[in-house]
Amino acid sequence: MFDSKFVLWISDGLYLTGRLKVSDILFIYWMIISIFIATLNPQLK
Repeated sequence: MFDSKFVLWISDGLYLTGRLKVSDILFIYWMIISIFIATLNPQLK
């Protein structure tokens, strides 16, 4: 599973170095949440 603190640290680090835009970070968060929900609720697939 993903470690939310680690993901936040990576996202913040990339954002501060200018490699990611805010929209890219939101997209990454959306993908992680989608994977998390799919893992908790496999019957929704």
